Amino acid sequence: MNAKKIKTAPHICRYSSDDDDTLIIEIALPGVKRKDIELRLNENSMYVSAPMGDIHYVTSESLCCPIVPGKAHARLKNGLLKIEAPYRDTVKGAMRITIS
Repeated sequence: MNAKKIKTAPHICRYSSDDDDTLIIEIALPGVKRKDIELRLNENSMYVSAPMGDIHYVTSESLCCPIVPGKAHARLKNGLLKIEAPYRDTVKGAMRITIS
């Protein structure tokens, strides 16, 4: 018989880099192994799934501002998953509107 894992959201801290060009997300995943973490990013949201023993950390979050997921970097150190993703230029491709 499989025991059910307790699902819980990890503690997450989000902030901008000092130069305001990058979104930094820190996620507390104590005891989780790198190989067990599933991280998905798109321009406006992220998904994290990380089982550890009887606990399954899981969350799906909207991001404050659009990012460039293809340029994101993530690393796990001492139970802290740190993701750095550059913000997308929000006016790139924007249409100029004539004001009458």
